[in-house]
Amino acid sequence: MALENYVVVRAGAQWRISFSGNLYGYYPDAAAATAVAIETAQKAAASGLAAAVLVECDGGGFQTAASFEPEVPAAG
Repeated sequence: MALENYVVVRAGAQWRISFSGNLYGYYPDAAAATAVAIETAQKAAASGLAAAVLVECDGGGFQTAASFEPEVPAAG
């Protein structure tokens, strides 16, 4: 199963969200960008996709801020 990665990256003095090779938004800090990325990842999971949010750390590495398994509709 594919994993949708929403990656919060520093862009000069601001932060952006990288997804599928594209950059989205301009946020004043990592926390603001991470909140939007988590909300978007939750929506992806609700649509049946596994998703994760990664945040760029000082020193160039990445830390997982959140991960979501796809939501499966209840049988009924």
